[in-house]
Amino acid sequence: MSLAPALLPHTVRGARWTPVAAAAAAGIAFVLVMTLVPVTHDTTGLTNVLRIAALFGAVGAAFLLDDPSESSTAATPVPRPLRILLRPLVAIPALLLWWASVLLLLRRDTDPQTWQAVPAAGCTLEMAALATVALAAAAHAVRRPPHTEGGTTAAPTVIVLVAAAQFAPDRYRLFPAPRDEHWITVHRWWMVILIVALLLLAWASRDLAATRRCGRSAAARSGRRGRR
Repeated sequence: MSLAPALLPHTVRGARWTPVAAAAAAGIAFVLVMTLVPVTHDTTGLTNVLRIAALFGAVGAAFLLDDPSESSTAATPVPRPLRILLRPLVAIPALLLWWASVLLLLRRDTDPQTWQAVPAAGCTLEMAALATVALAAAAHAVRRPPHTEGGTTAAPTVIVLVAAAQFAPDRYRLFPAPRDEHWITVHRWWMVILIVALLLLAWASRDLAATRRCGRSAAARSGRRGRR
């Protein structure tokens, strides 16, 4: 971990911030437009605005792991898990600041009594889980050259998963209304999704050379057993 401070400047410079910033700006613009529309939003409407903004954030996060220099940096002594996982860790403060801006912008033009009924904590959990799912999908995509397909693979994946979730039965729907009787149960599932996505992200970030060595060793042992 002593390498992390030295890697921070290179990580910040090497990350693809343009699509991340574009998605974040699109999310802010969407929320701003919704606040300017002369319609009184109820709790369900406000919750759905937050969810769409969260989807924008997850789509942007999908591009964080794109790294055209991965083929050359793989030969450095820096462990691959550190190179991969440092990128989302660097982006977390910016993502939290962006999400706080979304909440404040939406709250500014909302009646205080209505805003109290908006499940901001639940929507924050959904946003964190979606962003982590996007990162996990991107981590799997960038394991193979050219190491720049994470965003183009993970972003559509997250969008398709969110769209498919809309057709689930009411009891298993991942985006229930705030007063839905299954709200607490569903958000326990969101916590499970977040934890599983974190585990998949860690698994996909493991060292490729070590994985190949383990695979060759296993194949060699299997071959020796076969000859016996």
